Amino acid sequence: MMKSPTHLNCPGCHTPVMLDRYDHACIATDNYLVCPECGHVFLLDGVLNDTFEPS
Repeated sequence: MMKSPTHLNCPGCHTPVMLDRYDHACIATDNYLVCPECGHVFLLDGVLNDTFEPS
């Protein structure tokens, strides 16, 4: 059984950040995470579905 991840590397600054430190933002039906280190905003669903593509 795999453990759930506790950290996520920010796609903007590449800093490993604990998941509970990310800010959450919602627009319509989309959910976003905001990095507390650099302010980079990215789509949460892309991260969870492993389809995230850095811009």
